[in-house]
Amino acid sequence: MLETVTADENTTRNVASAEDDTTIRTMRFAAVLVAITAVSGCATIAGGLIGTGVGLAAGHPVSGALVGTGVGMMIDAAPRRTPPDAFSAPIAP
Repeated sequence: MLETVTADENTTRNVASAEDDTTIRTMRFAAVLVAITAVSGCATIAGGLIGTGVGLAAGHPVSGALVGTGVGMMIDAAPRRTPPDAFSAPIAP
């Protein structure tokens, strides 16, 4: 909660309490955690962000975002491969 503190008749300022500061830190941490989780868990989002950055450097951020997102979608939609185990190898005649 903000409190108004008056030093003299010409100077007033708002002072935040320690509780507000803790809440702000907690919300920032939560926002960063959600962003990192989304980028690390989804190739579509990560590809879009990387493509936007590369496109911005090249002068075409929208095209870069579209290409990056498309590549990320292909990675997310690709079938998962499992490593072969000892029982899946073909038996020689």
